Formats: sequence, structure tokens, C-alpha cells
Amino acid sequence: AAAAATAAVVGHCFPVWLRLKGGKGVATTFGAVAAIDPIIALLLMVVWVAAVLLTHTPAIGSLIAATLLVVLPHVDHQPFEVHVFAVVSFVIILVRHRGNLKTLKARRQRARRRVLKRRKGQGAERAKKARGKGRRISRR
Repeated sequence: AAAAATAAVVGHCFPVWLRLKGGKGVATTFGAVAAIDPIIALLLMVVWVAAVLLTHTPAIGSLIAATLLVVLPHVDHQPFEVHVFAVVSFVIILVRHRGNLKTLKARRQRARRRVLKRRKGQGAERAKKARGKGRRISRR
């Protein structure tokens, strides 16, 4: 079952007829895990939902759940094939989320620059001027 699950994830992420440009593999991995061990799938779903609710970013939830997927077969004493499936799925999900990770990093750096700019007083002065004119400023 683990070999078929691995083939399904690889086939979903790298379909030949779409020039190897498929999905990110999260849903396919979840479906395969649900077929192999429904308890682990339920736990991964809870972790994913919690991470998305906390971070408001599905990509972070997917990466956290994929990381946990590598650990859980060890805890549950699954066969070696399931460990291989978990590691292969994790690597594929990580590779397919590269663009999301770059976007998240850039967004974090922009937010950090904004905070530093406000600390220097520029943001406070701008807000003070806007309040004096009866306007609200946007938080861009």
C-alpha cells in the first residue's frame, strides 16, 4: 500500500502529460495516509487546521503537517515502507512549496522593515499629521 501511495503522490506532483507541472501533493498525501492509517490522518488534519487558524497561511499548515508525517510512523511503529513513503512525501511537499516559502520570507521582511520604520518615528509623525487633518491613514 505504501508503494502505491508513493506512486500516487509522485504521479500527482509530476504528471508526464502536464510537463511535470502538477500539484503540491498535500491532498494526495493526506488521502494516502488516510488509507494507510486513519488515526494518523486524523491527527495530521487537526494539526493542519490548528496551524492554518493560528498563522492564516495554508502553506505553513501543510509544511508543519508534512514534518509531523515524518515523525508519526516512528511513534506508531509502522513498517519501513511507510517510513519511506513519509520521507518521500515530505521532500516532495517541501520542494513543491518553495515558491510559497520565498513569498512568506519576503512578506516577513517587508513587515519587519515597516516596524523598523515606525520605530524611527516616521510612522508616528505621519499618523499625527493625518489625525490633525481628520483623516485616517492606511496600514500599508
